[in-house]
Parts: sequence; structure tokens; C-alpha cells
Amino acid sequence: MIKVKLLLSIFLLPVLTGKAQEKANYDTLRRICQGPVFTLCEVMPYLTNGSDAYADTLMKYLKDRGKMPAPGKVTLRLSILATGEIRFVEVENSTITDTHELISAIDAISNQWTPGTQNKHLVCCYRRLYIEVTENNLMVTVPKRL
Repeated sequence: MIKVKLLLSIFLLPVLTGKAQEKANYDTLRRICQGPVFTLCEVMPYLTNGSDAYADTLMKYLKDRGKMPAPGKVTLRLSILATGEIRFVEVENSTITDTHELISAIDAISNQWTPGTQNKHLVCCYRRLYIEVTENNLMVTVPKRL
């Protein structure tokens, strides 16, 4: 019985910790935004210069620092403030084992987003970002919906 409880706590701890962090991020966003955080709004946040330019900037940033991640795919959820600034970057799914450098690079070039709007007001939104890294290329896709 003790072994079962120990095994359950070992497997449940990361899940519960992740949910607690997600809740803390959401609470922080609601305080900063002084209102709801949208998953869908009239005009979703978008990349000012488009996905290709963003991918080029991201790749240049990583290569200049010698921090290109291993090939693979990653799905990120960005929390974008009404100023267009990225507040949180969460990894939803990844075949890349170490996404730390990629997230640091996204944070460093976070000024390339235009904020979302709802009823002609700038609002905080979530935005999903798909990134595929190959040996000598990086591709970024921003889906139409979260």
C-alpha cells in the first residue's frame, strides 16, 4: 500500500505542479491585464512582419549565440499583453528535449507582436506558435485560432 502511494505521488507531483504554475500564470495575467485573457478575440495578435521574418530573426538570434536547438518540433502557448509584449511562454508539446534556448530567444525578440483587439480595445490574449527546427532551417507557423 505504501509503495502504491509513493508511486502515485511520484507520477502526480509533476502534473499537479504544472497545473499550479498554469493557474499562477493565469492569475498574474488577469492582474496585469485588469480583465480577462482572451483565447479568441476580434483581431488576434499577429507578427508585425509575418512568420517568415520572425523565423529569420529567431534563427539569426540563435545562430549568433551558437544556441541552435536540436532538430524537432515544438508547440508553444504565448501570453501576449495588450502592449504586444510576451509575458509567458509555455511548452505545450515538444520533440525537442531542451527548449530553454528557444524560449529565451522568443523572449528576447518579443517586440515583434501586434496586440489583439476586442471591441476596439487592446486586450491580453493567448497565441499558439508552432516551430519546426531542421538541420539548417527554422520554420514558424501561427495558426488562426488558439
